[in-house]
Amino acid sequence: MIHDRDELSRWRHARRYAVPRWMIERSAERRLAGDWQGACAAAAVDVAFDPALAEKDPALADDLRHLVPELLRWHLPRSGNGAGTLGTHHHVTLARYGDTELQAFTPELSEGPQRLKLDLVPADEDDDPYMITQVDWTSARHFWDARHTAALGGATDASLPDRVLMDAGLLTPDDLHPLVREGLCPGLPPGASGPPEPALPEPVRVRCGGVWHQVVSGGGSLQLEHGVDEQRRERAMRALGGAVSGCFAVEQSWTSGEGRLPRRLRAQRWALFLHAQHGDTPAVLRLLDAGVDPRVRDGRQRSLLHLLHLVDHTVLLPRLLAAGLDVNGEDYRERTPLLHAVASYGSPALVDALRAAGARIDVTDWEDWSLADLIRRRRRRDLVALRDEIERDHPGIGVGYVNYDDDDDDDHGDDHGDDDD
Repeated sequence: MIHDRDELSRWRHARRYAVPRWMIERSAERRLAGDWQGACAAAAVDVAFDPALAEKDPALADDLRHLVPELLRWHLPRSGNGAGTLGTHHHVTLARYGDTELQAFTPELSEGPQRLKLDLVPADEDDDPYMITQVDWTSARHFWDARHTAALGGATDASLPDRVLMDAGLLTPDDLHPLVREGLCPGLPPGASGPPEPALPEPVRVRCGGVWHQVVSGGGSLQLEHGVDEQRRERAMRALGGAVSGCFAVEQSWTSGEGRLPRRLRAQRWALFLHAQHGDTPAVLRLLDAGVDPRVRDGRQRSLLHLLHLVDHTVLLPRLLAAGLDVNGEDYRERTPLLHAVASYGSPALVDALRAAGARIDVTDWEDWSLADLIRRRRRRDLVALRDEIERDHPGIGVGYVNYDDDDDDDHGDDHGDDDD
């Protein structure tokens, strides 16, 4: 049940950013072609079991053919961070087959990669009750099974917030997932629907020197109504510690993440980072293609490089480096993009790419955590070689995190906490 304005805002962000229209269309195309694995891949759902098992169980095979993975993503619980990201540590049982369950697993960090895992697990598998939220959707197939979505029309606001959002005027039927639209609005003619495309940047008015100027994130920079010489003079003054105001203060806040921005410009920045947070690489590329300044930093002083673990780094990293972004730039917690990649479960391929681009490994954050500390804390067995290299070449760096057993990987420390690195 949606209880307050914050929760309504959270679900509104989830509906706007979490399941983009391209994901719905690509996943549906593969599902309708009989390719359930391709549908899962399009919806950022990792299949953790051997697909050949479906050939041995007709019930499982039938469920997988009718699984709508992006609809599953649409309905999953959301975290309380305001961005509409997935709730963490949820194990959602979709169906049972004797002593085996088909389960969906949500991420460990609310601001980590928004990928889901689909797995077959023993029905009596014992989970840690202090960390795991068990959810049973075996009787709620309308949340994920194409054969049951008509039941969405009878769902209450305690289990599908879309009706509440529409009643509040925050969503239209055409903003909904097509199957949700059919279930909630059966009288409407069928048609394509889903979240709208990313909003392109628009000029914003700024009070500057007693007059109103316009600034716009376009042409790959924050464009100002000031000549080249004036801009050079103001930036030189700023470099010498002089105060800046008006358009130049806005530019400084835009590229540093410090200070205030006009409300509409702040909303444009928030939208860009929300698309990245939800893993929507096509949306980020579309905005950059439209001229959005890639040098922007958010309110936590993170650049887009700090969010590469959430998106497809193979297309974005070269572009951001070409735009002049600093691969060793720090956010407000003094974390570099490489520290973020390690702490937030970025792939080893991303770690290698950042290092190839010049990322330093002898770095610590504001709490003196080193990369080796974070590798141990996060139990990154896939980065053991990097950990060993750091401890060999930079002995004594960091806090010396030791709550880790290298032999049996049995860590009972605080690495499961949702600390949103």
